[in-house]
Amino acid sequence: MRFRSTRPRTVLGTLGALGMLAACGPGLADLSLPAEPLVTLNVQVDLQAAMLRMPGQNLYLAVGWGQAWENPAVCYLSSDPRIQAFCHNPWAFLPGALSPVQELDPNATGPFTLKVMTLPNANVTIGDEQSQIAYASVALLAADPWVFETELNQPLSQLNVQVAAASMLAIDQPHERLVLQQGEFDAQSHFYPYPADRCGAPWNGFSWLSVDPTTDRCNFRAATTPMTLPATSSEQTRAWTCLPSAETYSDPHAVLPAPAETPIGEFDDIVHVCIGPHLLVQPSLMNDNGVATVIDPCASFTVWALAACHRNAACTEPEWDLRDDPPGWWPCH
Repeated sequence: MRFRSTRPRTVLGTLGALGMLAACGPGLADLSLPAEPLVTLNVQVDLQAAMLRMPGQNLYLAVGWGQAWENPAVCYLSSDPRIQAFCHNPWAFLPGALSPVQELDPNATGPFTLKVMTLPNANVTIGDEQSQIAYASVALLAADPWVFETELNQPLSQLNVQVAAASMLAIDQPHERLVLQQGEFDAQSHFYPYPADRCGAPWNGFSWLSVDPTTDRCNFRAATTPMTLPATSSEQTRAWTCLPSAETYSDPHAVLPAPAETPIGEFDDIVHVCIGPHLLVQPSLMNDNGVATVIDPCASFTVWALAACHRNAACTEPEWDLRDDPPGWWPCH
């Protein structure tokens, strides 16, 4: 999935600040007054079913704002199942930020209200000064109580967070997404695309968008109208639980020159795949000493090449070329 993205980092914040100034008028604002939510969502979800599936964990209602992302280039260079096992569904929804997150009373029956108090940050919005859009999946998360006490610094999958229900998992499946549109809609952005030619442009502000890609039907409705979260399976939520993954996907085309000494020790117990004689791929996490640790579905690929450029394994003028004198440990032939 490729997105055309220009991301000013101050536009949404500026719009929000201008709105606050307009609302407050002249003079100093009373900061002790409670802030009004930008929108209040009304969500129904079966907590009892979630507790039976995921006992012993706290339940949270969360808005996951989607980020633009690409699978690593090696996912398209090889059909080897050892590589494809670490590649995401290219149509999957991948959250880049959670806001808000609200703990739920497990004995409550709903419906539940979820107040969105702040605009999503620039990392999960697409557009320019005239037009910006953001999409979100609302989800029921099961987690240990300490997980959301501090800022997330590793993927949810490593924190044992599970997605019990979600409004959107992939754009090629029927789903409901929360939309925030500001300005004129850019149909050419291809950011989590939907059949806009049939369904029209998003409403300005917050709205719900229901999409059924099997029929190309979709419709918008007010964000305050009730919605029900469908239950999910663990297989469906792989991309969701890789949040936050900005570092993992920040440079999906990165290629490294083959070092003189083997960087991953003995190959017997390490997943590694040769793509032809010149590319070696390792889908795994590594520690500071370059030693492979746990194999994780949210990990990026480390790609070594005998001849390539740092961001293009197939460049015509390589930045380095070891093809005539590969390291002695090189396993690809």
